[in-house]
Amino acid sequence: MLAELEVQPHPPFDFTQSLRFLAGFPATQKEQVIAPNRLIKGVRLSNITAVVDLESVGTTDRPRLVMKVQADTALTDHQLAQIEKRIRFSLSICEDLTEFYALARQDTPFQETVMPALHGYRQVKFPSPFEVAAWAVLAQRQPMAQARRMKQALVDRFSQPAVYEDRPFEAFPQADDFQPLDRHELASLLGNERRAAYLFEVIAAFLTVEDNFLLDAPYDEVKAWLLAIKGIGDWSATFVLARGLGRMQRALLEDPESTFNKGMLHAAVPVYGEVSFEELRAIAERYGIWQGYWAHFLKAYTEVMGQPRIER
Repeated sequence: MLAELEVQPHPPFDFTQSLRFLAGFPATQKEQVIAPNRLIKGVRLSNITAVVDLESVGTTDRPRLVMKVQADTALTDHQLAQIEKRIRFSLSICEDLTEFYALARQDTPFQETVMPALHGYRQVKFPSPFEVAAWAVLAQRQPMAQARRMKQALVDRFSQPAVYEDRPFEAFPQADDFQPLDRHELASLLGNERRAAYLFEVIAAFLTVEDNFLLDAPYDEVKAWLLAIKGIGDWSATFVLARGLGRMQRALLEDPESTFNKGMLHAAVPVYGEVSFEELRAIAERYGIWQGYWAHFLKAYTEVMGQPRIER
């Protein structure tokens, strides 16, 4: 089954910025095809793997995307709508950043360096909150190649590829794909008992939570729920909130010596020069509920700019 629909992002939206980020993002490499103005990737939903082919046919200020969806079985209208919703959310297509752009204009160093380079950029989130939580426990304090190997082992065992343009596309399984799950099998699959134990806890937690709670409940309440999952610490909870749920209200962790905050101080240098943690926090607080987006743009400016260029 092949369905086609049109998606109109909220302007400004530069799809090439999203593609450039994805080209260098280690957690999803090998799971998609990236070409000029085009992204093809697998999406897992309700025990079905679908392939989404997304192509930009508009401009940054008048954006328009054509989305094709194919699955090996017929998709209901509800399933198609869910897949469209997942793509819109993960690529932050419909977010209105007008207020953020207005705040950035009051921050001269940021406005003169970051904003011209990232005009039309949107945060690229993981395809699902469960996937980012799983990745958080797999990638914590270990080489990225090892985390990727573990993630691929889960895809190979618990998901089914779908074929599109004569190529198989895989997608990370959802929590219900792991049922019934044998804890020992999971440990054997990952080759790491502690990671398997943490992942088992993540799976169990996400099997019992509603998306509405994760998306709409107060920030601190959702963070507390995440922190109650064994294996999820402060960094991981903040990571899931931002990169899986789009909860961008907070920018910095409390510990100035955390790896995340040290990275933020490093990212600030090309924009603000050498600043203290207290000075950086003061800048973040000027952005109010947009401070998470400010932090993401700041890191994207130093990280994404050094990644492979995706031509228009």
